[in-house]
Amino acid sequence: MRLTDIQTPAVIIDMQVVERNLERAADVAEACSKKLRPHIKTHKIPSLALKQIEHGAVGICTAKVSEAEVMAEHGIGDILIANEIVGEAKLERVMALAGRIDLSVLVDSFETLLPLADMVAKHGVHIGVYVELETGDKRCGATEDVAVSLAKRIEASPGLSFLGIETFGGSIFHCSGAEMEKSRLDEVLKALVSCRGRMEAEGIHVEEISVGGSPAFNLLARCGQITELRPGVYVFNDAATVSRSGASFSDCALSVLTTVISISADKSYAVVDGGAKTFSYCCPGIVFGHRILHGVLKDQVDVCLSGLSEEHGIVDISSYRKRFELKVGDVLEVIPAHACPVVNLTDKVYLKSGGDYVLEPVLCRGLTE
Repeated sequence: MRLTDIQTPAVIIDMQVVERNLERAADVAEACSKKLRPHIKTHKIPSLALKQIEHGAVGICTAKVSEAEVMAEHGIGDILIANEIVGEAKLERVMALAGRIDLSVLVDSFETLLPLADMVAKHGVHIGVYVELETGDKRCGATEDVAVSLAKRIEASPGLSFLGIETFGGSIFHCSGAEMEKSRLDEVLKALVSCRGRMEAEGIHVEEISVGGSPAFNLLARCGQITELRPGVYVFNDAATVSRSGASFSDCALSVLTTVISISADKSYAVVDGGAKTFSYCCPGIVFGHRILHGVLKDQVDVCLSGLSEEHGIVDISSYRKRFELKVGDVLEVIPAHACPVVNLTDKVYLKSGGDYVLEPVLCRGLTE
């Protein structure tokens, strides 16, 4: 279909930019001798995961068991579920997956490890295990002492293979300024290297040190201690990534088409038909000069999507009226602050190739269990 055939709001993905983003990341990983294992939480689309593998990824990672099940059904044979698995029902599903693909998971406590070990022994399958280390993000993660104990127990468990240490490292790219970013990176690396040293002193081989994150991708790639990179947002990029110097606006492949449905009486703002049910309320604190934004116009990035209600978005044109006029019916293209929740809020996206747009279902949309 053509652009004029698409009803708004709609998510557009420029495949030329996607290809460029994938090629760039693959080149960096290869040049730095790093394995690339992208996180599919950003796109949730099997065809894009397969494209990432075509560009050199060793496999993928998912956040949830349900995502891994869909990806496995569509030909992905090496998946890390980058999360702790809790509950017998989910563990049974993990066992079924382990019988079909190369599967690995995370643990950060004996409460997550022991049921996994028991279930693997019961089913006679094989699963790789990373120990997740807490390095400042206040998500999941073990202390160094607990991590060493977990690695010992994994090695002693039939059917489990200890693969190495994992951390998210998101705090690296939430820093303000290069100096603080470098300091935070050094702290994360110090924790990872210290843990590896403790494990190897105990005779435990640490094959992988795996770290996630897109904005700090280039920094992480240059760290000799890290063996595997797990970026997610890099496939599309977004306004938050740009604000943290992780990409430029020309690297943003995902945008949202939305239509102006009203103009305020004083012409200080326009109302568009994409609200929080399109963009989500997730606003990761990006600042362009003077205010926190939910997104920016693709062709005029100093004009922001400044407010959201459920069904409406506010485009602030108060400072731009003399040179930037909008009228009802105008179709705007917005680069969202955060791409990941935008994809998860839609059943379909439109893949742009040249002047053509192809509808693609988001098969992992809403899969949170």
